Amino acid sequence: MSKITQVCKVCNIGKPQEEYYFHSISDNRLRKDCKECVGIRHREKKFGIDHKAYLALVENQKGRCAICAIHMDDYSERYTNLHVDHCHDTGKIRGLLCHNCNRAIGMLQNSPELLEIAADYLRG
Repeated sequence: MSKITQVCKVCNIGKPQEEYYFHSISDNRLRKDCKECVGIRHREKKFGIDHKAYLALVENQKGRCAICAIHMDDYSERYTNLHVDHCHDTGKIRGLLCHNCNRAIGMLQNSPELLEIAADYLRG
């Protein structure tokens, strides 16, 4: 069990070092806000979705990626949250994806046509 290293300046909860991002210029080389609070602020700023709405999406998807259905509890320790997926043209939120599925869609330029070509290629 990791020992508590600092209290997050946003949620005021003491958390172990692994719960903070590295920050080269802080005294203890860790950010002052925890990873969870950074994620909440990022979603609010980038997608206009507050934490309560994000948790409702998680509950609606039963904690699973909308594509591969991996559960966030089975997810890699490096990636602990599902990503908010959105249409780049309209900004509309489509759902939550794991890191790999989110990257795959991005690598295929959010193009259904490229995804179908890739699927045909994989089928041989």
